[in-house]
Amino acid sequence: MIIVARAGPTSRFGGSIQVGQSVPICPPFGIAFVAWSDETAIDTWLGRAGALPGAERKRYLASIDAVRQRGYSVTLEIRSRERLAHVLTQLRADRRRGGSGLAEHEQINQLLHEEYLLPADEEPASHRLAQLSVPVFGPDRSVALVIGLTGFPHDLTAEEIDSYVAPLIGAASRVTERIHGARP
Repeated sequence: MIIVARAGPTSRFGGSIQVGQSVPICPPFGIAFVAWSDETAIDTWLGRAGALPGAERKRYLASIDAVRQRGYSVTLEIRSRERLAHVLTQLRADRRRGGSGLAEHEQINQLLHEEYLLPADEEPASHRLAQLSVPVFGPDRSVALVIGLTGFPHDLTAEEIDSYVAPLIGAASRVTERIHGARP
């Protein structure tokens, strides 16, 4: 993933993301990019995390199903936002130094075991959200890009989540249409 734009005030999470920064599409990142993919692509994404214990793999697969059902992904505020900001900063620094990617893998592995993605059977209003992500589909029905929103000031009710998601879904649908894309 490459961050192509940012808008609005800097939040703790958003402040660690810079335009032009790349973030690897591997668990826990990039679920909105892979949720509509075939089984092989999903297995490849999961494989980038290394050997996941069965329960964690099952949790990620349930999260993928939840993203498909909702039509968007819900990223939870992890227990340590500072840790996530640190990981993103380290990824950026490692890339600037021409790192091999090993440090990147180690940094991401720190996040693998945290509850980062909202499962389908949980009510979003009971959690503090870090990000909402809505896919834009290309002509081949794959995810071409993702529009995300971060920086929520407080826990959100279901109605507040809907008020944020509805315009994102509308924008993603308009972009999908303009690039002659189609939802799978």
